[in-house]
Amino acid sequence: FQYIESEADIFDVLLNNERNDFFYEQLYDRLSEQLSRFYTVMAESDEQPKVPLNLQISFIDSALLGLISHWLKDGMIYTSRYMTQSVGKMLDQLDSNNILLLDFFSHETEPALQDIQ
Repeated sequence: FQYIESEADIFDVLLNNERNDFFYEQLYDRLSEQLSRFYTVMAESDEQPKVPLNLQISFIDSALLGLISHWLKDGMIYTSRYMTQSVGKMLDQLDSNNILLLDFFSHETEPALQDIQ
């Protein structure tokens, strides 16, 4: 959120302009790719997700990009730090035992993120 806040004018135009669906799709696809890589690194090789991976990715991508878009439309009335903390709290409330991808946003898994970059 801090980077988005620092480049708010650009992100607002790119995410909140109907003519820029291409950018939204590219951002969505990029996040999907990173989440897929994260899952590959973090999941047990024989583990089947309790919720299909494509549904998890769609849920997280849509929620995060939608939240960012509305945050920008509302004039960023909350700080980037508050937004980051709020997203963390919301994700913590979900049952992460069934949705491995929620750990993508956890600071505890940062070493694993090094493997997907």
